[in-house]
Amino acid sequence: MSDSVNEVPFLALIGNSTVNSAIEYVETSVDVSDNAFAVKAENDAFEPVISKDCTLIVEPNAELKEQSFAVIEHGGKQGIYFVKQNDAQEYIVTSNFVDNQYSKLMDESTIKGMVVQVKRLLDQ
Repeated sequence: MSDSVNEVPFLALIGNSTVNSAIEYVETSVDVSDNAFAVKAENDAFEPVISKDCTLIVEPNAELKEQSFAVIEHGGKQGIYFVKQNDAQEYIVTSNFVDNQYSKLMDESTIKGMVVQVKRLLDQ
């Protein structure tokens, strides 16, 4: 982690769609590219890791890890998903921790970026 402060555009998340125009900028101490952006968690689907209204810093250039949160586009909609590898080394995703139901990451899905920082309300 870098000691410098970067600003990334905050993109509005409406339902499962990200509106690609910055409405403000968010500071982050994480070393990110010029393509990084921030979105707000709209619900508590990933409690206790990500709470409703947390700001998520997303890095499009980050590599997919064995387990991580990502912004994924599928069918024209973008959403926040938890991604992990199963025993067959395939990536599977879920949109919440409540029902714990995973499905295979589809070939037609596009990973828009990996969540590299979760800023809780007290941190913002």
